[in-house]
Amino acid sequence: MFSSAEAALEAMKTGLEFMRRVRERPVEKGGLIPAIAVTAYDEDFAAVMARAAGFAAYLTKPIKFVTLCMLVYHVAGIKRERDDSAA
Repeated sequence: MFSSAEAALEAMKTGLEFMRRVRERPVEKGGLIPAIAVTAYDEDFAAVMARAAGFAAYLTKPIKFVTLCMLVYHVAGIKRERDDSAA
């Protein structure tokens, strides 16, 4: 039986693996789709792991609406720049 911390860590690993697989896809099949990791882990290792897996940003709970909006705008801007440079 898993503790709640073990279950949360397993869920984080699943999310990281999912993002790694997304990043392996070709651009035209969504390989560069912007993504923000959202987690309850407020540890440096979690942010590093999220970035290494391919998340553009990392956000911890509880989420402030203004922070989320600014982060989405920033991540969307990164995507636009990549699209513009590829053309």
